[in-house]
Amino acid sequence: MMRRRKEKYWEKASRQLVSDLELEDKFHLNGDLKISFDTAYFIMDASNLNVVWASKKSIDILNLPPVVLEGYTFLEYIVKNVHPTDIPKIETYLDLAQQEKDFTFSEILSLKHSDGCWRDIYMNIVVGTRYPNNFPEQLFGCIIDLTNQLSNRPKSKTESLDFKTKKELDLISSLSKREMEILNLIIRGFTDKEIGVELNISYYTADTHRKNIINKLKVKNTACLAYFAGKIGIF
Repeated sequence: MMRRRKEKYWEKASRQLVSDLELEDKFHLNGDLKISFDTAYFIMDASNLNVVWASKKSIDILNLPPVVLEGYTFLEYIVKNVHPTDIPKIETYLDLAQQEKDFTFSEILSLKHSDGCWRDIYMNIVVGTRYPNNFPEQLFGCIIDLTNQLSNRPKSKTESLDFKTKKELDLISSLSKREMEILNLIIRGFTDKEIGVELNISYYTADTHRKNIINKLKVKNTACLAYFAGKIGIF
């Protein structure tokens, strides 16, 4: 019964969302305007984060074949295509989505395309409806390709990411969510004691994490962490 109700909901939601062709017809968009306003929409099942519906523009912006778009696990896609330094932000927000009634995710992320380049996208996700127990039932998302919009800004993280080697990306990907938090504090000048206070962990735990990070990133010391972080584009 519950499954059938959800299927009817998705069918209704899909019909109500404006398609790319409807958007073009409604606003009489010309080619130039469509290029500078690349926007995609999608719906996720909050219980498993599967994409259950997406506009055709999502295929271009998210760099996904149509056959795998619907039913694709969102986190699986994120891990494979979003820059590792952005992943902790997404995981944190998705955790909050299961707890906060007025949850909203709004971030600029670096997305890797098939040409090997990193491009900026703006992603906004909100909770659509919730079950009686307050757990989210579905998440609505909007993605804007910022490639053209940001073409006139100064050199950015996205441009610097083009020079990253696969080895460096693999190294940064090996860090856990907690280690990424600690790495960001280290490059901001926090000592082990200050990290302990900031994250509510002991000095010894912070010290252990720092040593593990140095080992995983294959650098010689803490000073080298800042250089590595700058090279990989964390700041």
